[in-house]
Amino acid sequence: MPKIRATTIEEHKEQTRLDILSWAEKLFVSQGYNATSLTEVADAVGIGRTTLYEYFPNKDHLIVGLVEAVVGPRLVPVLADLPSSDRDRIAALLERVLVGVSMEPELTQLVFRVGRKLPTDLQTRMWESLNPVTNEIGACCARGVASGEFAAAKPALLGRAVADLFTGAIEEVLRSQRPREHVAAVFESYSGFIDRGLGVGDASTAR
Repeated sequence: MPKIRATTIEEHKEQTRLDILSWAEKLFVSQGYNATSLTEVADAVGIGRTTLYEYFPNKDHLIVGLVEAVVGPRLVPVLADLPSSDRDRIAALLERVLVGVSMEPELTQLVFRVGRKLPTDLQTRMWESLNPVTNEIGACCARGVASGEFAAAKPALLGRAVADLFTGAIEEVLRSQRPREHVAAVFESYSGFIDRGLGVGDASTAR
């Protein structure tokens, strides 16, 4: 029987779950998702594979659980203290996202590559972890169009287009051999694309 490492069974279970996620992240990043087995994760945690199945029935559920546990806390500083102008908010958000990606490129690549191959229900769960960013982009676009800061119309469509540009910028950083050094150039290019899409300063596209 596994040794209880907390004052209650509930606390022990939560600690075990966190240990599983922590070791899964380390192994997925260092060895690759496909090369890592659940047995290796269980061995690293110090539990049996059957015990691990009680928390995550398969590796797909484990990677989704990892993203859900990791992404939320790491988005807090990304979304904190954004500028007041919606154009500046989007620019700051893009820069912060790209810096974060460049600091942990292996984890981000894992999320992008594995996430796209998951069953639809698990893909939905995984991408919902990114909702705080996409929701903020959508809100900025809606406010900017309503206030006249953005000349472009159709804020919902605009929000999706800007979110897609964020994805493109992330992938561009990930393609670099030196992600941290590539952030400034990618940010400059994609923030320009976004400004043109928003119609910032372009009276000819005004409603």
